[in-house]
Amino acid sequence: MASFQPDVVGPSGGASLARLFDSLDEAVVALDATGRIAAWNPAAERLFGIAADLALGADRSLIEPSEHPAGWMTATLHGRASRFRADRIDGHGRPLNVDVTASPLTGSDGEVLGVALVLRPAPMVDRRPLIELAEDMARVGHWRIELSADRHFWSDEVSRIHGLEPGSTPLDS
Repeated sequence: MASFQPDVVGPSGGASLARLFDSLDEAVVALDATGRIAAWNPAAERLFGIAADLALGADRSLIEPSEHPAGWMTATLHGRASRFRADRIDGHGRPLNVDVTASPLTGSDGEVLGVALVLRPAPMVDRRPLIELAEDMARVGHWRIELSADRHFWSDEVSRIHGLEPGSTPLDS
């Protein structure tokens, strides 16, 4: 079985794959078929806060929570690339939400040797509009009290439920 070698020079004699690998802004991690980390670029060090010497040879559980389903790896080892958003953990054990592209790594004979991962921090999504849409559809609302500031807030739907104009509360009258 061949092994993954990130420092092989391309057929055109251009830059080595290792230099290309190291210059990418996206975190690139290669896993062997058993799930051990075989390659870890500087962007992965920055994203996860884990030095390459600690990551190389470690199991993927170093960055993947144990409760995460492993189906993506099996599918990738069977030749199926995939893209997904996932929770990972950084070097301090804190959750990290990332967009992942997982692709099979193949040898010159086409045999799948492992998995190449490209990881990027996932953009923060403000879920408030979805919550408000769900409240409108269900004809429910929400309210909030800030005790320290002696303020309270009612959503437009809660105001309507109580027969008030949106944006007002009983204390406003």
